Amino acid sequence: HLGDAPDLYRRGIDAATGAVTLSYFFPDVAQARDAEAHRRIAEEAGVTVAVSPQPHQGMLADAARAALPAGLTLERAPALRLEARVVELRCTGAAAPEALAAAQAAFQERTGWKLAFVLPGAAPAADAPDKVVEPPPGTPRMEVNAAQGIARRLFGAEDGCYKVGADHSSGTLVLRCHFPDVVRERGAAKLAELARLTGWRVRVWPQPHQAALLDAARAAVSTAGVARAGSPALRAEQRVAEVPVRGATDPSAIAAAQEDFQRRTGWRLVVRPG
Repeated sequence: HLGDAPDLYRRGIDAATGAVTLSYFFPDVAQARDAEAHRRIAEEAGVTVAVSPQPHQGMLADAARAALPAGLTLERAPALRLEARVVELRCTGAAAPEALAAAQAAFQERTGWKLAFVLPGAAPAADAPDKVVEPPPGTPRMEVNAAQGIARRLFGAEDGCYKVGADHSSGTLVLRCHFPDVVRERGAAKLAELARLTGWRVRVWPQPHQAALLDAARAAVSTAGVARAGSPALRAEQRVAEVPVRGATDPSAIAAAQEDFQRRTGWRLVVRPG
């Protein structure tokens, strides 16, 4: 039923129940398009059929790049705002409003996600990498050690938070985390709660922990069953971890490893023959 689906990259089957989970590049679009095929599979096989709700982040970023109108140049890799289901492109150059609107419409039709452009002179996005979360007006500032203690309780090992600093002059708590993009994206509510409870401004240090990032890249390649041919290289401007490998590779296993790596770290994983 789905042999010719070009965007279906993984078929998972639960060994105990036979339940099928299908992973598509753009699940919102595919679920509507293939609903009848899913129904037939479930009916014929007598199992449940579900679509994984997470898009393939690498393909989503590639689709955003492909949608870029003429006259614009990307300043950095596309930023995926998972909770808002938006891909943000920070660009230089200029394009007509009609071209921007057409690109956004085509992107949403293809992926189910929204496309946002940040152009020269525009205000930074609400969740820009260096954004400081402000406490509610009039909130008294807590004593620094107590404020740091609350920060450590809210942002623990599961968030990869390894240090909480304090800038007294600006009244800012600075969280250093293994993967700051992920903390900003998924921990927005906790960041606001920390500011509210302590009266301190809150900032997530924008640089990832390089050792943790390298370890995650090695683990991702190992999970995909591929032998490394050297140490990973980090391309900070592109937010890419590149790993040289040797031997045969399974494209579906590599794609799954890349998706999991980007979900965990906010960076892209590139695998190249060593």
